[in-house]
Amino acid sequence: MKRLLCTLSFFLSCYASIAQHLLGKVVSVNIDNQELHAALNTISRAGNFQFSYKSNIILQDKKVSLKAQDKTVKQLLDLIFEGNFHYSEKGKYVILHSGGEKQFVISGYIQNGKTGERLSNVTVYEDQVLASTLTNEHGYFKLPIKNKKKLKTVSIIARKEAYTEAYVDLNAGYDQELVLPILPSSEIILEGVVVKNEESSWASRIFLSSKQKIQNINIGSFMAKRPIQTSLLPGIGTHGLIGSQVVNKFSLNILGGYTAGVNGFEFGSLFNINKGNVRYVQLAGIFNSVNGNVTGFQMGGIYNYVSGYTDGYQVAGISNIIKGKVSGAQVAGVSNINLDTVRGILVAGISNTGEAEVKGVQIAGVVNKSKGVSKGVQLAGLTNWTDANTKGLHIAGFNNHSRRSMKGMQMAGFLNYARKMKGFQLSVINIADSMDGFGLGLVNYYKNGHHKVLAFTNELQNLNLGYLSGARNIYSLITAGMNIEGNNKRYSMSYGIGTEIRLAKKLALNPEISGHTFYIGHWDYVPLAARAQLCVTYKIFKPFEIFVAPAYTITETKTTAKADGYGQWLQQPGMQYDRLGNSITGWIGWQAGIRIF
Repeated sequence: MKRLLCTLSFFLSCYASIAQHLLGKVVSVNIDNQELHAALNTISRAGNFQFSYKSNIILQDKKVSLKAQDKTVKQLLDLIFEGNFHYSEKGKYVILHSGGEKQFVISGYIQNGKTGERLSNVTVYEDQVLASTLTNEHGYFKLPIKNKKKLKTVSIIARKEAYTEAYVDLNAGYDQELVLPILPSSEIILEGVVVKNEESSWASRIFLSSKQKIQNINIGSFMAKRPIQTSLLPGIGTHGLIGSQVVNKFSLNILGGYTAGVNGFEFGSLFNINKGNVRYVQLAGIFNSVNGNVTGFQMGGIYNYVSGYTDGYQVAGISNIIKGKVSGAQVAGVSNINLDTVRGILVAGISNTGEAEVKGVQIAGVVNKSKGVSKGVQLAGLTNWTDANTKGLHIAGFNNHSRRSMKGMQMAGFLNYARKMKGFQLSVINIADSMDGFGLGLVNYYKNGHHKVLAFTNELQNLNLGYLSGARNIYSLITAGMNIEGNNKRYSMSYGIGTEIRLAKKLALNPEISGHTFYIGHWDYVPLAARAQLCVTYKIFKPFEIFVAPAYTITETKTTAKADGYGQWLQQPGMQYDRLGNSITGWIGWQAGIRIF
């Protein structure tokens, strides 16, 4: 049974092969001024078959002269009818149908017009139906053309880098062979010129075939527009290899695609790669790579890359990288990287990086970094770093760092730094080479401000040491003190702010307010106090100042096992205490000491 099936299959395949090769039979004819029906009979006798056709579709008065050696039946018919008929086979009959074929093939060779050398990697294309191919190593090409538009003629164009363009107009509708020469172009040598490869992104380098890269070099200046394109992968789609030269209104990429641009909507389940501009909406499951500009909304599951400018909104799971200007909003799970001016809102899970000017709002989970001028608001969980001049508001969980001038406000959990600060700083430590404004922090170090070490005594404690730092208009004051006389021992820490009112060259007033914490030997009761004082400061000689100050202090007092009434720690001989409420006590005190600057 198995042998019978194999035998039957063999005979059927042989019959099918015979039946499908009437048009492919090779014959030789010599027809001299014969009527059309007589010429057809000559061909049929040479091929041992018969023609079938309706008599009303054949021009009876047409004369045919044809001398051909070793040509296929189809080639002879194409020469006679010039694409106005198409053909089919049935048994021993070749059936003639009016109208050109829906698909035909232009084939042949491209050669150097001067030397006759056959040229490889020449792009051969037809610009009406957008069919294209490349010549092989022997200079041969085969260009199938789908004649959906029922063209009467087609223009076959050949282009290669360093050669001039050549073209030939042919009748459409039937297979033809040709040899097309192209001439080398005149070489112009320019010294010191760098040519930028438009396919510079990693996506283009990885996902584009060598044929696509060669075609971009050969016909990069040619562009066409079509309403719709679909593709499976770059080069495999409705426009084939020439799809990279076509701008579409709707682009659907089953896995990924490569087009000249989009002027509408594009979707790729994995990726989209565009040579030119993208407008309105672009969505990709993994990444979008655009070598032109983007206007509208762009979303990539992992990554968006744009070599031109972006005007609109970008969303990426990991990163947005823009070489040109940005106007709009960027949202990325990890980072936004911009190499030119940014105007808009940047939100990133880790970092925003701007190589040029940034205007707008930057929000990052870790760091915002701007190498160019920054104007606007920067919010970072860890740090804001700017290399150029900055204007606006910077808020960071750890530190703000401006290597040049900063105009506005810096707020950080630990450290603010600006080379030139004009505005306000708030942090544990504030540093600037020059300050035109003021800062609030435990330490405010400004080269053109106050830096003073204090030693003083007051009505509560024998010895106090402090550090005064900041601008002249507002400075910070931190102190530590202790009282070691008798049994009434206590220790304190304080933070305060003050300002300087210059009365004369050596004389100044320093109003100050401060908050104090006292340790009186146990932790059951830790007194807190607020103090205001007016220091009169006199500069003896550099670097010494002396000061005295009347002061008024208020504190909360309560009754405990170890501190009753107004609190034992306040019981100073000769002191007059004012009870300001059930648990609030105030008194007039004093302070005197020296400052070293």
